[in-house]
Amino acid sequence: EGTPPPTFDPEDPTTPIPSDPVEDDDPETVPTAPAAPGIDLVKTGEAVDGNGVGDEITYTLVATNTGNVTLTGVTISDPMLGGDVTPAAVANWSSGVVGTLNPGDTVTTEVPYTLTQADIEAGSVINTAVASGTPPSGVSEIVEDDGEATVSTSAAAVPPGELPRTGASDQLVYGAMGGLVMVLLGAMFVAFTRRREEDELAES
Repeated sequence: EGTPPPTFDPEDPTTPIPSDPVEDDDPETVPTAPAAPGIDLVKTGEAVDGNGVGDEITYTLVATNTGNVTLTGVTISDPMLGGDVTPAAVANWSSGVVGTLNPGDTVTTEVPYTLTQADIEAGSVINTAVASGTPPSGVSEIVEDDGEATVSTSAAAVPPGELPRTGASDQLVYGAMGGLVMVLLGAMFVAFTRRREEDELAES
């Protein structure tokens, strides 16, 4: 927008004639980054009170909108933990809206799992969850990401320098000690008998 140089009245060269301002209606175009939806899922598991049958593992699942567009219909699905683990009752949505993650927002949830005999026999629990979300219409299809956690259910490790104690090893130790005692008693008996015979020969 601007004003052109003034023109003057021919009859009075010192008096400029007002003119309309010059305007430009062309809009300014600011380039923007192309839409790039993305989601990331991190899953961890920790044994709460042991690694036996009936003990619990607490799984923590965190999904993050790593793209530059808002995602809706966001869920974290884990079949082993009962399916959708992101209802408002158990999940913390940083956006404040259940199912919606703005760029950089997260949803966090913690879910317990009870160990079974099959888990103990397997030696570990390997579990995978899937996070998904829907970007704005026309951007792309649903985005997904997997998160896996492995929790060991094997017996506690033996401290360095120590051997695990078992019933069989105890029996071997006791057997060896008993055999040693019998050998010592036999040797003492033989020595006593020879000494007695020598004394009798000396007296005769």
